[in-house]
Amino acid sequence: MTTNGRRPLPPPADLRVPAMDMHVHTHFSDAKITIDELVNAAHRRRLGVSVCDHNEIRGAIKLWETGRVVTLPALEIGSLERFEFLCYFPKPELLEEYFVRYVEPFKRHRYFAKLTKSFTYLIPAAKEMGALIGLPHPFAPGWKNFNFNARRRRKLIEPDFMGQIDLIEVINSHMPDNRNFKAFMLSEVLDKSVIAGSDAHRIAEVGAAYLSFGKALNATDIFRLLRRRIKVASEERFRFTRTAGTGRGVIFNHIKLYLSRKKQNHWMLRYDDEVAYDPDIMPDRRSGFDRRKHPRRPERRKNEE
Repeated sequence: MTTNGRRPLPPPADLRVPAMDMHVHTHFSDAKITIDELVNAAHRRRLGVSVCDHNEIRGAIKLWETGRVVTLPALEIGSLERFEFLCYFPKPELLEEYFVRYVEPFKRHRYFAKLTKSFTYLIPAAKEMGALIGLPHPFAPGWKNFNFNARRRRKLIEPDFMGQIDLIEVINSHMPDNRNFKAFMLSEVLDKSVIAGSDAHRIAEVGAAYLSFGKALNATDIFRLLRRRIKVASEERFRFTRTAGTGRGVIFNHIKLYLSRKKQNHWMLRYDDEVAYDPDIMPDRRSGFDRRKHPRRPERRKNEE
């Protein structure tokens, strides 16, 4: 967020890393990882980190504002169809603008990963703002599978729409090898660039999977490189016990949000205001109310002859 009306300087250009974990969650959505813990883990592992919280950007912005870690401003969108996709932006201002215009007004108070808008609306809007779109864990179980049901499949198979997907997550540390291999083959069939991420929800998982660049790069270089073929790596093989432990904590957090009014108020906290969201006196975001920090820009009128 901005401080005293001025944005802190971005991480210095000479801050470089040889690899980046492209998919990490924080306590601002359904994980337990704090920003301080994430900074320490990134330094310890000599990694860059992209925070991709569910329908939330506070973690990504706060990590950027530390200026201590190479990071790409990002978030993981969960649409009306529960289709999930990653958005990576070149600048934090663009991430903020996208969030307050296209995500925040459509958050649901009982769900981390489900908005009231379709991905056919959300993805083109992100593309117009310069984002790269990634498809995470495409062969995960249940609704996280990109091919989950006929309704979703009909929208996805449109050639023009699939052209808006830039990246396929071919290594997710919570997916077994056979599912990650299917994701890699999907990237080959669709001729897409690849990414890798731990999908960490606990601090010990950060860096379990990552992109390796072969040389040290800064954030600007990494964003440019994402459109090319990149090496992916994982230092740890899939372990069911690790995924089961993480899944237990994530499920508990989702249930807590669904049942707890206090947790719901915290989840619906306005991005541009530290006052807790009160559904009795504030407009319901599910109605599509626009809560952007900045007023709408006046529409350009055609010159009348």
